[in-house]
Amino acid sequence: MGRPVFYRQRIRSQAASVQAKSLMTHLAGEIRSRREISPEEAWLVASDAMRFLERDLLDLAPGQIELPCIEGLNSHFRQARQDQPEKLVKLTVVAEEDASIVEEFGTRAMQQGRLARMIEEAYEQGALLPLAGLTKATREQMRVPRAVLAVERYLKGEDLTLIRRELAVSKFTWARWWRGFQGAAAGFEESAAVVSGYSGFPVHLVSGWQELFKTCRDHPAARERLGKPRVAKKVEAPVDEEDRLTAKLIEEHGYTPAAMRYQVTLLVCCNQNKLANLHFAI
Repeated sequence: MGRPVFYRQRIRSQAASVQAKSLMTHLAGEIRSRREISPEEAWLVASDAMRFLERDLLDLAPGQIELPCIEGLNSHFRQARQDQPEKLVKLTVVAEEDASIVEEFGTRAMQQGRLARMIEEAYEQGALLPLAGLTKATREQMRVPRAVLAVERYLKGEDLTLIRRELAVSKFTWARWWRGFQGAAAGFEESAAVVSGYSGFPVHLVSGWQELFKTCRDHPAARERLGKPRVAKKVEAPVDEEDRLTAKLIEEHGYTPAAMRYQVTLLVCCNQNKLANLHFAI
């Protein structure tokens, strides 16, 4: 009778050890130690900083590999592989969220979430993973991305923990998706491309969230969970990841222009060899 309890305790201990050593945890800890903000806010700032590091400064982020996938989004998996063009994409094989999913939902959910993440990352880069056994008819039944489906189910009143368990979504990923949905909802009158450029989420997710907001905003359960709607504002798509980060630090996290410039300078001066020992004066 005590074995399952012991096993779960060991899993939680191992997951906590992995999370404590991650770059995201280090960033969030450094941010919170230097700014009087909540742990949740520190993680949001760290998330924006990590995106800048991964997409603007690093060839490969920690836990990523390059893998040749099938180019295009309409390829049929039953075609011969040698007859289909390939594209080299970056996939995150190991991520910090894996440890939190194992801790909360177990190994099976972690494996499911890991596979879903890699499929989604390949799709966002205009390619498909070379998977077998998935027919075109089956793929056509997948009407919306996982990030849109999760928000849709939540707005319809389903239990959030159940949603995250079934879709293998960590608390951090859910918070990031909900944040993206709120931004898409606030700018639902803007084009998805413009909102995508500002928020950093792919166009197909922003478009799905905008359509979801238009459809569900008057439903009782959705109104309750949406709360007071955010004030829509005119946004412009930033030129690059550095512009996106500077805008978010100032507009969403309350940085002064001087503090923002210093923070970005520190990030730009870092390289991949120094990643394990980063100390940011945020």
